[in-house]
Amino acid sequence: SLEIGANTSKVPNTIFATDNCMNNYYVMLGLVFNALGLSYEHNRDDRDSFVKINNSSVKDSDQKYLTKDRDLKYTTETFGTTYDYGSITHGDPKFYSSNEQKTITTLGSYIGWRDKMIGQKSIESFNEYKLFNYLYCNRTCSTSITCYREGYQDPNKCGYCKCPFPFEGNICQNMKQDVKYCAGIRDLTATKDEVRQGFANDATCYVKITAEGNKKVQITVGLLNFRIPPNDICSPGYHDVVEIIYSKYRSVTGLCLCAYIGGSFSNVTVISDNHEAFIVYKGSSLGNEFTFFYKAVP
Repeated sequence: SLEIGANTSKVPNTIFATDNCMNNYYVMLGLVFNALGLSYEHNRDDRDSFVKINNSSVKDSDQKYLTKDRDLKYTTETFGTTYDYGSITHGDPKFYSSNEQKTITTLGSYIGWRDKMIGQKSIESFNEYKLFNYLYCNRTCSTSITCYREGYQDPNKCGYCKCPFPFEGNICQNMKQDVKYCAGIRDLTATKDEVRQGFANDATCYVKITAEGNKKVQITVGLLNFRIPPNDICSPGYHDVVEIIYSKYRSVTGLCLCAYIGGSFSNVTVISDNHEAFIVYKGSSLGNEFTFFYKAVP
């Protein structure tokens, strides 16, 4: 859009879009989010801890699209949320590249997989609505309630919470219900001994893993077979995806895995921030397969 957020001169905000953008619901939704006040995720003031920007591959006229909010003189507020690689306002690895070189590279753990997540345009993230709620609806309810797992109070039903995926319930105390066959694998306890589990075929399964003794949960993906091209982007909105929710910040997108894992392809090991981790398996066809190992670690 012409402006990020409300226009200071009180005239309507203008959104510029090509025919390609107009025909993509989530691309247009991201532009609407910009117009309503949501800045690009990769322009957050704390972005240097999460991504590296290659400005040398960006034309001078496009630098503003990869510049921190404070350097653009924006007064932004994160309302205590952390960085979300799954935001639809996050640029893809070649965002505004002038030479086909990467302009955004993820940092920290799981770099290769994070690089496949950024720039997804298949589903909006929970954090985006949470930020809008804090900005526009925070004073709607006369009394507040406590929401589990970083949910927020529903401004239209003040006795209930809006919950991050995959949680539900009045205060986000429950996981969503499984769809089709998940073999009763739902609430697991991790000990020092590694255990193998898995799912297959057409199903949607939700798993909570709790480490004994207040330790952390280690999850190793031994096999993932979705028959998706390995260079494709990976989104939690896909019909075939595994999402591992390991961060203590439950409102952000977990680590999404779509490409083949197994054989000559290295296993993926994820360690939770605290004593809990969650796994979401979404498969859409026969032949889909997912195998994981879990145990408690210090």
